[in-house]
Formats: sequence, C-alpha cells, structure tokens
Amino acid sequence: MLFWSYTNFVVNRQNRNESDDVGQPEEGVRCRLVSGVLFLLLTIAWTGVLWWVATRSGQVVPYERVSAAVSRIRRWGAPLVVALLAIAFLVSLLFLPYAGSRAQRLGEPAVTVDVTGRMWAWELSRTSLPRGQVVEFRVTALDVNHGFGIDAPDGRIVTQVQAMPGYTNRLLFRFDQPGFYTISCLEFCVTGHHLMQAQFTVQSEGDRPWLAMPTATSRQCGRSNRQRSPTW
Repeated sequence: MLFWSYTNFVVNRQNRNESDDVGQPEEGVRCRLVSGVLFLLLTIAWTGVLWWVATRSGQVVPYERVSAAVSRIRRWGAPLVVALLAIAFLVSLLFLPYAGSRAQRLGEPAVTVDVTGRMWAWELSRTSLPRGQVVEFRVTALDVNHGFGIDAPDGRIVTQVQAMPGYTNRLLFRFDQPGFYTISCLEFCVTGHHLMQAQFTVQSEGDRPWLAMPTATSRQCGRSNRQRSPTW
C-alpha cells in the first residue's frame, strides 16, 4: 500500500507540474516513463518478498522466535510507517492546487481575469492573455455550481476550478503554449450544459498589443471548439 501511495504521489505531482507548464509534453512523457519504471521495480521487489514468504511457509519455527520478531516489527515498524506517511503528507502540502501554493511556485499574477458563469454562458473580462506570464482567474457563478475547465489548443484539459454562487475562487495559471483555449463547464447544469463554452487566445506580447486592450466581456454559448477567430 505504501509503494502504491508513493507511486501515485509521483504521478499526481507530475500532472500538476504539467498543468503549470503547458507546452512541454516531452517532460510529461519522461516523467511517466520514470514513474512506470519505478512502479515496475517496486512490483518486482514486492513479488520477491511474497515469494520469499511463500517458500518458507512450510518451515516449523518456535513460537517464542515468531513472537519476538512480531514484537520488534510492531515496536519499530508502526512508528516508521507513521513517520513516512507524515513526511509524505508534509511534502504534498507544497503542491496543493490552491492560489497561495501556486503563487509560491509560479509567482504573483501579472494579469487578472474576472469570470462569471451562468446557465449557459461564461462572461470573461478579457479574452486575450499573455504567453509566459501568470494569470489569475477570479471565478464565480450567478445561479448554480459550474465547473470552470480550460482546454489547451490540442484539446487537453490543463486546469480547472469550481464556479460557485456567492463565492469567488482564485485560479493561478501560466500559459506557455500560444493558441486558442476553450472554456467548458465540467459540472452538469441541466439541459444546456454541453453548450456552455467560451474561448480566449494566448499570444506573445509582440503579436498583439494585449496590454492596451480595453476590458471586454465575452459571453458565448454553444461555440464550436474548432473556431479559430478570436474576438478583439
């Protein structure tokens, strides 16, 4: 169980890193390869332990000897497992998906986008974002809960957060891959759920004067993911 937990922690950590650094798929492939090799080695080691126990199960061992060994395991094994789990828990706190933790990893946001979800549309205060800079999405909803999910140009979801009425969630993200990103609702919100989409573009600062753009509102419903013309 401890082996599985460690491997799962490594994979989840890389998934979060991929979400923070879009546009570097080779890094994700490399980490999945390392995680797969690690899992294979741990599986072989655990299989060896089971084989060792099975081959010696027919031996007669005095109870006193077994009792002493079990006592040592209980005395040292349980505290060791608790210590390892505590260390893993403390290390995982560094990779929480909350705004404070992401700000420590990515830096303070350079751009803020106000996002409001309602059945069945997204309203964005800005539809053009800079490449390579930290963006803060302030996400809320006007009616029911919605799932604010962002898909990269290749259709891969890169980050998400809940949009809740009466509360504003902060989502920090850095877009390193230029192109057109699609916002979808990830939480079922009755009949028009599948139509609740919007788009924004990510580009280098030299491509368009995004810093000089006035605040714009984008409310879209049912726009196709294949659309390739942003609203300026």
